[in-house]
Amino acid sequence: MSERGLLEALAARCEREVATWQLDDAIAQAAFGLPPCGTAGPRPYTFSIDAAVTLVPEGFAWGVERHVDNVLPWAYCHEGDGSNHVAKTPPLALCAAALRARAALAGNAKQDDTRPEGNPPS
Repeated sequence: MSERGLLEALAARCEREVATWQLDDAIAQAAFGLPPCGTAGPRPYTFSIDAAVTLVPEGFAWGVERHVDNVLPWAYCHEGDGSNHVAKTPPLALCAAALRARAALAGNAKQDDTRPEGNPPS
């Protein structure tokens, strides 16, 4: 699976699952190339907004909101136009948004790598 595909799959898991150390471990491996954590435990990305914000790409705007009427929390993470991501908790929503932003960057980097030499980006 490509880097972009892996990040997209993890974002989808964040949107539908509950916070787990196993999901945090998978995120640490995909986002930062860290080895499996074993018993030490990864950063609590899916449990903590403070940890989830470390997934946000540098220079990206981000935010998390939870409505008072029990609607699921949502988050965004983008450079300009972006979309909101809904999950069961605010940290999971921010993880989903940040992972999708990273996936978009990975896709853009791949496109840049395949551009014929000498041709400027469009």
